[in-house]
Amino acid sequence: MVSSTNPGKQRRSQATAPAHKRWRQMTVRLDDDLLKRYRRRGLPIRKGDSVRIVRGRFRGEEGTIVRVLRDRGLVEIEDRSRPSKLILTKSDNKSVPRLFSPSNLVILKVTRSDQLRRLAAEGVVLPPEEPEEEVVAPAPDDSTTADTEAVSEE
Repeated sequence: MVSSTNPGKQRRSQATAPAHKRWRQMTVRLDDDLLKRYRRRGLPIRKGDSVRIVRGRFRGEEGTIVRVLRDRGLVEIEDRSRPSKLILTKSDNKSVPRLFSPSNLVILKVTRSDQLRRLAAEGVVLPPEEPEEEVVAPAPDDSTTADTEAVSEE
């Protein structure tokens, strides 16, 4: 839910979002086959997912997610067929992996590393969690205080 229509406030809220909200922001579209299988448009990106780059200079390249940088909102991709393609060589001959925004990716194969993803793959739809009811302590009765007063008088 958007809390403000001011673009600067929206950018600031995204940039300063806590990790549990950034995880949701880093959602990647699913490929057409997975879209039918999972019956949803996207999933949060995880290490080990196979992806295809769909926008930018490296359009069409495929690889697996090696690292997810939630603090920067970027992912590192490893391409086993052409490893030098997605690695940047700096002027001092250091090799640095190229980082990509999740909005430029499509998930081709989902890692089933956790139980929720395994259940989603099997088509099990979990019901939403119901909030726990608060337990209210009973109010003190006048009869209990009268009994203690009677005992103290004797």
